[in-house]
Amino acid sequence: MVPISFLLVIGGLVLVVLLFSFYIFPDIICPSVPDAGGQTNANDPIIGFCSVFK
Repeated sequence: MVPISFLLVIGGLVLVVLLFSFYIFPDIICPSVPDAGGQTNANDPIIGFCSVFK
């Protein structure tokens, strides 16, 4: 049986990753990314990610 402390540590790490990816990352990266206009590649995953949060 897995100890409860192990599950709490893994759950905490998952919450930290989700917090970073959905709240902190868009606030830091997306303002510096240009809109997917004529000069940028619209298939860039960062531009696609940021376009979801605009």
